This record gives sequence, structure tokens and C-alpha cells, in this order.
Amino acid sequence: MSNPKIIEGKKRVIDEIARKFEKASGVYFTDFKGMNVKQVNEMRREFDKEEVEYKIYKNNYISFALKEDSNYDKINKCLIGNTSLAITYTDPIAPARVMKDFNKKYKLPFVKAAVIEGKFFDAVGVKAIANLPSKDELLSQMVAGIQAPISGLVFTLGGIMNNFVNTIDAIKQKNEK
Repeated sequence: MSNPKIIEGKKRVIDEIARKFEKASGVYFTDFKGMNVKQVNEMRREFDKEEVEYKIYKNNYISFALKEDSNYDKINKCLIGNTSLAITYTDPIAPARVMKDFNKKYKLPFVKAAVIEGKFFDAVGVKAIANLPSKDELLSQMVAGIQAPISGLVFTLGGIMNNFVNTIDAIKQKNEK
């Protein structure tokens, strides 16, 4: 017979995973096999800088926690071997960028898949996402794009005004002579 305390502990972990998944803007499923403790800790520090939570859970717990998710079948296929989760509540692309940089250095971890803002992405999709600029970079690019024509208009109008003032000055000096 199962110990009620153990069952209660398992239920708490499953509920924790479900809550995190529900609140998260991005959840990345990775295989950390081959990483040593030093590498995992280094990656955790990089994740911390980006406000990304890195957790290792049993595949069965993840599977139970996400049974109600619309992407359950796709996610469940990824739950083979070692699985860790990189969870973000802010910038959904941050974990992809951190793992891309980390992969350049160590060739690990292997990204299995991700669910970003409710949409499932396989490993190939995650690689493409990792090359996207951050939300802040996109916003600054957009502002610069909007600002450039306005700046051009201001400079053009300023040039016209300068020419007008110079013409008026020239007329005034001509009339004074």
C-alpha cells in the first residue's frame, strides 16, 4: 500500500508544474544528458540573469500536470529520457537565446521542444526562435522605424525655414542698400 505522505508530495509537485505552466509565457523542454554539475550551475546563472526558472522534474510528473493542455500529445512525445524545464514568465524568447549561447560553448543541452504563449514548437522551431531579437529590441527597432520619417520631416521643414529666413534676410539687406 502506498504511503499517503508520498502521494501527497507527488500531487504537490504535479500541481506546482501545472501552475507554472499556466502562468508561464514560455516553457522549454530540454535534455540535459551529458552536462556536468558545473555546466548546469553556469546555465542556471545565465537563466537567472534573464529571469528564467530552470527545473528538473520526472517525466511522469510533467505528463500528469499537463494532461489538460491542448498540446499534451505533442509534449508527451518529448518526455523521453532526461527532461528539464526552462520556464519564463516575462520574455518568452529569453530561454532560447540563453540555450543558443550555451550551446555554442558546450553543444549542450539539447532542446526538445517549447510551448510559447500556448503554441507548440519543435526543436527546429525553437532554433529559429532563438535567432529572433528580444521584445525590447523589436520595440526599439519599431520606434526607430517610426521616428526616422518624422525626424526626416523635421529636418526638411527646418531646412525650408532656414532658406525662408535667409531669403528674407537677403531681401532686407538688398532693400537697405
